[in-house]
Amino acid sequence: MKKFLAVVLEMTRNAMTKHAFPRKRIARYWTALFFRVAIGLTVLSSVDSVALGQGVLSGSAVFSGSSQLGYPTASPLTYSARTDNCVTGAESGCVAQGGTGQPLTFLIRPSDSPPFAANAPENTAATDPDFHSYLIMVTDPTTNGSTTTSYNMGSDGEWDAFSSNSSMFMVYSNGGGPWLYYLNAAKIRAQTCSPSSPCLTFSNIHGGAIGSGCSTNCTIIDSSGRAVWSRVSGEGNIIYELMGDGVTVNRLTISSGTDTFTRTLYTSLAAAWPRPYYQTWNGVFTVATDGSIALTMAGGMDWQASTAYITNDYTSFIYPQTGNSASHAFQATTAGTTSGTEPTWSTCTSTCIDGGVTWTNLGSINGQGPGFDAVVYLAGIGYRALNTRIGQIRNGAGVSYPTGTWQTTDTMICNKYGINPCPLTDLMTLHGNGADLNSAYMSLTPTHGGGTPVLTPGTANCLNTNASYYGAYSATQT
Repeated sequence: MKKFLAVVLEMTRNAMTKHAFPRKRIARYWTALFFRVAIGLTVLSSVDSVALGQGVLSGSAVFSGSSQLGYPTASPLTYSARTDNCVTGAESGCVAQGGTGQPLTFLIRPSDSPPFAANAPENTAATDPDFHSYLIMVTDPTTNGSTTTSYNMGSDGEWDAFSSNSSMFMVYSNGGGPWLYYLNAAKIRAQTCSPSSPCLTFSNIHGGAIGSGCSTNCTIIDSSGRAVWSRVSGEGNIIYELMGDGVTVNRLTISSGTDTFTRTLYTSLAAAWPRPYYQTWNGVFTVATDGSIALTMAGGMDWQASTAYITNDYTSFIYPQTGNSASHAFQATTAGTTSGTEPTWSTCTSTCIDGGVTWTNLGSINGQGPGFDAVVYLAGIGYRALNTRIGQIRNGAGVSYPTGTWQTTDTMICNKYGINPCPLTDLMTLHGNGADLNSAYMSLTPTHGGGTPVLTPGTANCLNTNASYYGAYSATQT
């Protein structure tokens, strides 16, 4: 997660957005899965329409539908911005606003300081020294009653800090969260914010332990899971809450009048499996603009006695819930029927015989890296799922989209086979997934966890030695 010494809102003329300076950049493995019916500083920035700063949707009048995806239906707003190449002032041809060779003053160096006095109270305003935008302090040493809390704005570039109608703002902390604020965008645009005339008001709604749960007049969001603003058109102050079990998703409807919310069950991603799914980790949680959800997971179903298991199928994988303190996953590599007595998993370090089944130990599945499940809930339709260890896509009940080995339409790969689409035979475990607005796609980030490399020998991107395939520059010649 990105950690900040403060959370600040920033306004560039009339544009509001959230800036996250440090960002981990990782190569992502993109594929169309045809899942659709195919210490504390936080800074804020203000716009009359959608601003895609670091991919974060924000704004005082955020549009819905295609505009929210970044495809405006009218001419985009413009504002004065620096167009020079000056960073340190030593660049060739550096001529910045205000004079020649004017470097940036804030480069996240140890000697750099935000343009606020030490321990400035929330709603204090300042001006960015380099880009002249309007800044508002969101958090201060008294926020949440702690002087040592550090806050973050989500680790994904498309994480939404603002509700879709820009009336609320969300921030997380190392102590849990989320923490919510009511936002007065008009005052921010007028640049009249101060501690005595606040633009942001702290909400009583925040993260914490929910115990047996709450359905009406609630104020506590499950801090063991994740909460995100809705991206669905017309859903203003709506939050989707992924519970700590990693599969249950609730819809939280906020009432600003009472500063409470109503919780209703939206879906359970566990419905993509025939038996309970026990989760240890999940990737980035968001909701697409049509209400669909795509999520990567680590976990699996429990072992079953006297049950027939086949190979090369999603049911071939188990995550035993008894006698498995090391959190290892196992794969049936020989088909058969299990015995009536559960194996001693602690001694099954490589392979073990269970009736007619041979189980192969896949190693620990606890945490990010070794997971291999991706599930998609298609709003109002049903579930689709992908197992990246075997490269197989399957449908849930009522869904009739193509299944089987995942495919690609990438020309460089398919030219090797002479057909398009062609098999995508790359197998992998998962580092994470992207937070996509369009439910037709999800992005997967592969990892080497669990012993499965990103590209297995003989895959589409690296065929077996001496294999015959069509060249990258010709679809007709080998």
